[in-house]
Amino acid sequence: MLREGAFCVYTTDHISRSKNLCMSPQTGELLVNEVAPRIRSSLVGITSIGSEDREELEQDAVAMAAGLLESIEARGKQVTPGNVAYYAVKQIRQGRRSTGFFKSDAHHPAAQVSGRSMGGFLG
Repeated sequence: MLREGAFCVYTTDHISRSKNLCMSPQTGELLVNEVAPRIRSSLVGITSIGSEDREELEQDAVAMAAGLLESIEARGKQVTPGNVAYYAVKQIRQGRRSTGFFKSDAHHPAAQVSGRSMGGFLG
């Protein structure tokens, strides 16, 4: 049972120790200072689907950009912040989200974009 002010910690024993799961401080600074502002300015004309709002789309794009930067850093490659922001926003515009891409989920934006489901209000 959790007390007030307590937090849960989970272990990653199922993940091999050879993978570096932490982003370097330089990459984190790049994400916050260079990539995130470009993402914010690129999402000005995007239309949200369902209950999504612009802030949620920005957060998803930044989360995807963090994943891209982590993958790029693990491979030892060099990229520009503009390229990372471009591909993160491109994925958002295609209906992809940081939590996954499942067209079988009726509430997922990709299912609504493809016409497989329609959202409606119950009231």
